[in-house]
This record gives sequence, structure tokens and C-alpha cells, in this order.
Amino acid sequence: MRRMVNRIEHVLWDWNGTLIDDAEYCSKIIAGLLYKHGLRELSFEEYRDCFCFPVERFYEKLGLKGRGVSFEETSKNFIEEYEKGWKDCYLHINAEYILKEFYNLGIKQSIITAGDKKLIGNYVGHFGISHFFESLVGTENILAAGKIEVARRYVSNAGLDGSNVVVIGDTLHDAEVAKEIGADILLYANGHNSEPRLSLTNAVIIKDLSEVSGYVQ
Repeated sequence: MRRMVNRIEHVLWDWNGTLIDDAEYCSKIIAGLLYKHGLRELSFEEYRDCFCFPVERFYEKLGLKGRGVSFEETSKNFIEEYEKGWKDCYLHINAEYILKEFYNLGIKQSIITAGDKKLIGNYVGHFGISHFFESLVGTENILAAGKIEVARRYVSNAGLDGSNVVVIGDTLHDAEVAKEIGADILLYANGHNSEPRLSLTNAVIIKDLSEVSGYVQ
């Protein structure tokens, strides 16, 4: 990917695993669901190596499909557990630093998440960083489905040119989102997908969020 100097006008951040450090917490919830259904629990690294979108396919890979519980019910159980403990998670190191840097430079920023749009405002507000963002854009379900569609709609409604946009995320799906809207992509290696998984793309991979400024300024 080319170095993005004096070109990016809007940064589209992923939330889970990119700004909030919640991947290990999510892996523990998944381990609990697997245990509940008599399936082998995953280690954190195993989780990062196999997590994928659509999440329904991920659950199927783990063997949860066909255990007498629907995907919708499993998703509901996951969210219920997530809501119990997400406040014990923190922002990733240098997340607030880089958000503030771009804000001060006049670079617009928004969040595009596969999470329920009714919840994302609470998450971001809890950390006191809402003022950095133009928009908080989520899906209309708890199934983590439809991120590409909401990203397309947001870019269109906001009148953005994809060539002036960069998506920053932590999964292969974020690379797919960027491709669909014609944006550049930076992938963060400390989230829900491991670095070997992210290496399946030709995207630039960063290990610290402070590295982002070298590509966006």
C-alpha cells in the first residue's frame, strides 16, 4: 500500500479490537459458550487464528451450529455476557493519543462497527472520546452482520471519495470493507485476528496505533 501523505481526509475506525482492547475478553466468552455446549474450549491464540466474519460461519466452524441453539440465541447469549464485563476493558495503548492527533490536524474520524448501533454510543461515551468522531455507525442487529452495507451507505451519504479514506481495523473483514468502498486499509495486529491471519491480505500491518500517523499525515 502506498504511503498516504497529505491525502487522507477521513479515517474510518473499527471499534472492537482496534480501539477497545476486548479481544481476549471476547475469547473468554466464546470459551464459556463452547464449554456450556460440551465443546473444546479455544485458547486466546486459537481464537485469533480462526475468528472470522460472518460470525455465523465462525460459530459453525466451532461446532456451535446444530447444538439445539439458534445463531440468534447464541448471539444474544454472547452480547449478554459482553455487557457484563466490557467496562473492565481498556482502550488500546496510544488509541486516545492518535485520535487526538488526527482531531487536532482537522482529519475527520468516524467509527464503523459490525456491532449494534444502539450500543456503540454507550461504549465510546464511557471512554470520553465521543468528541473525536463525526459519526458512530453500526448495524441494526446483534448478529455482527452488515458492516459492508453500512459502510457503503455512510460513505455515500457523507459524500466521501474512497480514495481519500482509510479504514483502520483488526480483522480480515475490515480489509473487505475497505475494498468495497475503495478505501485504503491499515490492519492492527493486536486485535481479534492474529498477525499471520492478517498477512493473508496485502495490507500494511501495524503493531502499535502510534504507527498510524506515519501513513495518514
